[in-house]
Amino acid sequence: MRILSPIASAEEAAPLLEGGADEFYCGIFPEQWYERWGRGAWPNRRGPGSANLERLDQLKELAAAVHGDQGGARPGGQRGDLYAAFNQQYYPDEQADFLVDIAEAIWKAGAIDAFIITDPGFMLQLRRRIPDIRLFASTVSVALNADSVRFFEDLGCERTILSRHI
Repeated sequence: MRILSPIASAEEAAPLLEGGADEFYCGIFPEQWYERWGRGAWPNRRGPGSANLERLDQLKELAAAVHGDQGGARPGGQRGDLYAAFNQQYYPDEQADFLVDIAEAIWKAGAIDAFIITDPGFMLQLRRRIPDIRLFASTVSVALNADSVRFFEDLGCERTILSRHI
């Protein structure tokens, strides 16, 4: 079993790794998002505020801590994996296009190991633009049976995160 933990800053990485967390997810709420859509529309299910990162340099710093590049790895060099959540249920076209550009910059920077996504249309956009991207279907996708898991697999998701009650 692997332990998945939310994370919002590099300072949280070492204690979470030492406590046994293996995987981490963070929210991205880009500064430019605020300028275009305010805080009423969110790019992920973490809401606006301190649970999110606003800049790529913050994400790179977090990634270095989680991946063990800043001494954050557990004894024996074990590192954590970092995922970015863009897991709203759907995005209007303008927001989706904006987030695809952000996701591409994040992926090219090598800062994360995969994206956690909910919107199937957005999954397809990401896959078309960034063919080697790693995608996970979010728990918000509400996969309730094997057919829904196969649906997300057909969209290129290598993991479907199931709801806690399943």
